[in-house]
Amino acid sequence: MPQRLLFGIPCLTLKLKGIKIVMNKINISYNSKLVVDKKIFQSYIKDLESLYSDQVTFTDSKENDFNLYFNDKLIYSLEDSFDENLSIDEQVLEKSKKYIENSINLSSSRDIPRVDDIGIVDY
Repeated sequence: MPQRLLFGIPCLTLKLKGIKIVMNKINISYNSKLVVDKKIFQSYIKDLESLYSDQVTFTDSKENDFNLYFNDKLIYSLEDSFDENLSIDEQVLEKSKKYIENSINLSSSRDIPRVDDIGIVDY
C-alpha cells in the first residue's frame, strides 16, 4: 500500500526525533500518443495526485516516451524496454508506482542513522 508523503503520525514522529524531512519531487514525462487506455491513465494520475499532492507533476512530451524522475534523477524509462512496440499500458503504470514507492522508502531510510544507540555496548 503506497504511503502518503509527509502526512500523519509518521511525519510527526520524525519531526520530534529531529530528523530532517525533505519534500520529494516526482516528475513524469510522457507521450500522450503512446497511452493505450486513457481512462486507466487518468485514474493513474488521480491516484498519484491524491497520494503525493504537491510533489508530483505530469508533462506531456513529444520527445520522451515515458520517463519517471524522482528528485531530478531518472529512475524509470520506457525507452529502456526491450519491447519493439512501446506503449504506456497498465503494466507500465503499475511498475512506475512500485519504482516511486521504492524510491521513497530508500530516500527516507537514508535519513535514519545506521548505528542505533541500543546496540552499542560501552566498555
